[in-house]
Amino acid sequence: MVNHDTVKRIERALRYSSIEGMAYGVVQGAGEHFTPAYAVALGASNTQLAFLSSLPTFLGAFGQSSAARLAGLLGGRKRVVLAFAALQGLMWLPIVSVGFLFPAHRPELLIAFLALYTLFGGFISPTWGSIMAEVVPEQLRGRYFSLRSRWSTLANMFAFLVGGGLLFVLADKGPLGFALIFAVAFIFRMVSLGMLTTLFEPHHDGKSDEAPSLRTFVSQLPRTNLGKTFLYLFGVNFVVNLASPFFAPYMLRELKLDYLTYTVLDMLSIVAAVWAVTHWGAAADRVGNRKMLAAFAAFLRSGIAV
Repeated sequence: MVNHDTVKRIERALRYSSIEGMAYGVVQGAGEHFTPAYAVALGASNTQLAFLSSLPTFLGAFGQSSAARLAGLLGGRKRVVLAFAALQGLMWLPIVSVGFLFPAHRPELLIAFLALYTLFGGFISPTWGSIMAEVVPEQLRGRYFSLRSRWSTLANMFAFLVGGGLLFVLADKGPLGFALIFAVAFIFRMVSLGMLTTLFEPHHDGKSDEAPSLRTFVSQLPRTNLGKTFLYLFGVNFVVNLASPFFAPYMLRELKLDYLTYTVLDMLSIVAAVWAVTHWGAAADRVGNRKMLAAFAAFLRSGIAV
């Protein structure tokens, strides 16, 4: 039975987690969303932009697959979250410096720094998620995470719009505009880190189920719920990432959009996300995630048929 002090700690952790979500939303809006535009401003070629999208993502996936083992080495999942959140935040400093201190090989250095940034984030995401899955009661999980995502996405959208306006005003100042918005991303990642220190990690007895080998996992892909979900996400991410690295250069180079117009167009996806997360979590709590996914898949098929 959970004692009163533990309940208080969990409630406090959930409150601060919501604030942390908003802080990280600012990091995404003022920082991560503008890295493709930053690469274009630094003269990256289309091939380099493809590497900018693919290499960090690949390393981030490696980090996710190694997170559990790393938690065992560091003696706890919370330690992994805090250590790599700090490292990820510090990566904004070399990312900013690329535009000022390295006249040669700027795109290559930016790719390298962003690859490290994404790798560190890959260690954080599954570790944080496993802790929160144990802390948030199952019957409230959908509603809590949808509310957290809504406020995080709103902060993301506000920071993105302000960042785009700042770049528009400072368009003739070289990398100064990017330096300012990335400095904001760095500050709010440190705020996010402070909130993560309140994360409540439930204690375990040290025993855990042995993970299946890679060969066993691959052989079971078509037959298990986890495998089917993996294949679905693989397919979605594969087709999306065929085109997504080239949206920024197409809008900025070919269509010659200014930064404000670029921001407004890109922000439409964030607006759609705000609408979706507002309704998805509560609906999933009522009817279940499987029925929600089936309904969404049917909707997509009807659109393709039209």
